[in-house]
Amino acid sequence: DPFGSGSTTQCYLLETALASKIFSSAQFPLPPHCAERSSLLDQIKVLLVDDNREFLEVWKEYFSSSLGLLVVGCAESGTSAIQKVQELQPDLVFMDISMPGMNGLEATRQIKRLSNPPHVIMLTGFDDAEYRRASANVGADGFICKTDMAKEGPIALERLFGVKDLG
Repeated sequence: DPFGSGSTTQCYLLETALASKIFSSAQFPLPPHCAERSSLLDQIKVLLVDDNREFLEVWKEYFSSSLGLLVVGCAESGTSAIQKVQELQPDLVFMDISMPGMNGLEATRQIKRLSNPPHVIMLTGFDDAEYRRASANVGADGFICKTDMAKEGPIALERLFGVKDLG
C-alpha cells in the first residue's frame, strides 16, 4: 500500500539488501572528468530521508564520497525531515515515500509550502504509477526507484542543477 503508515519488516530488509547489493560489488569513485566540477558539487547541500538507518548510511557515503555532494543531514521520519529542512536549508532532499508516522508524501507537501523550499526527489522501492502521480501531486521535483538510484541520481542532479556528465 503506497500510503501505508509505515514500512514492514520485509520492506526494511529489502531496502537494506538493495543498498548493500548495489554498493558491495563495486566502489563508485568520482569519475576523473568530474574533478573540475567538484567545487560545484560540494556546494549542493543534500538531506537524506529514510526510516532505514543502514540505507541512509550507504547513500550518505555514495553521495558524499562518490559524487562529492555535501550531505548536511539525515532524517528517519517525515516530521524530522520538515524540522531538518528548516534548520539545515538543503538544496535537495531525497525523500522515502513509506515511513512510519508522517509519510514522505505528506512531508513533501509541507516542505513545498515553506518559503524557498528545496528540490525534493521521492524515493521508493516500488516503481508504481500511483506513487508517481502522488509524488507529482504533492509537488515533488522527481521520482526515483531505489534500485535505480545509482543511475538516476546523477541524472536528477544534471536536470535540477545543471551538473553534466556525472555517470
